[in-house]
Amino acid sequence: SLMFTLTNNLQEEGWSAEYTLPELEKNAGSYEIVIPIRFQHKQTYERFTANVPYRYIIKKQTLTFSINNQERLYGDDNPPFTYVISGFVGNDDEKSIKEFPNIFCSASKTSGIGEYQIIGNGGQSLNYDIAFDNGVLTIKKAKLSISVIDETRVYGASNPQFNLNFVGLKNGEQFPKWAKSPIYYTEATIESNVGAYEVTVACEPHNYDITSNENGILTITKAPLTLNAIPATREYYEPNPQFNFTLNGLRNNDTKNCLSKQPVFEC
Repeated sequence: SLMFTLTNNLQEEGWSAEYTLPELEKNAGSYEIVIPIRFQHKQTYERFTANVPYRYIIKKQTLTFSINNQERLYGDDNPPFTYVISGFVGNDDEKSIKEFPNIFCSASKTSGIGEYQIIGNGGQSLNYDIAFDNGVLTIKKAKLSISVIDETRVYGASNPQFNLNFVGLKNGEQFPKWAKSPIYYTEATIESNVGAYEVTVACEPHNYDITSNENGILTITKAPLTLNAIPATREYYEPNPQFNFTLNGLRNNDTKNCLSKQPVFEC
């Protein structure tokens, strides 16, 4: 609707005025029209018409894009970003939008867990200014299975460097970013006997939830041991002396007592 007030000095001199507003524009913008005003003197009935220029402005309403919050797992593609539009006037709908805005988020497949703004930009409408109520993309931890890789060493040696096998890594990773680096636990020490020992691990990946954690096995095998017979002498026709030997390769301060069966000498 147009608010129009006619003021003139002729009214004090006995003149009355009549006018009819032309059809007005409906779309937002700045306009100028000419209003024909018909004057008539109340006593002499004299008449004349004056064309009066009139300027008016139709302001744009505000159309708000409320961007919906979204969530996904680490390493996945961003989901489609959606929104709800509010602020249409009368029977207006999305046809009133000449160019829809871009909805984007800085988070990529390699972005770590956390919250990221979903932002709107641009957009055009003849009768509306476009505003945005930004959303939030929440990146959650992906699922990861880990297992300790089995290892073997010989008796008396130090434990090897243990490693993990992963199922579920994203973005071509060979290992995850660690919030707490792996710490391995086993009862096996350098003095432990031959056998199989369980190896466990405690760790916390930054971008993953561990859904399966399988223990590994450290197998301790026998160390190589060389038995050397000590040379001996005797006189002719005397019985052979008591033969003896040395051991090369003993570990952990072991002695000949480590042999479960003593050697038998032949000469």
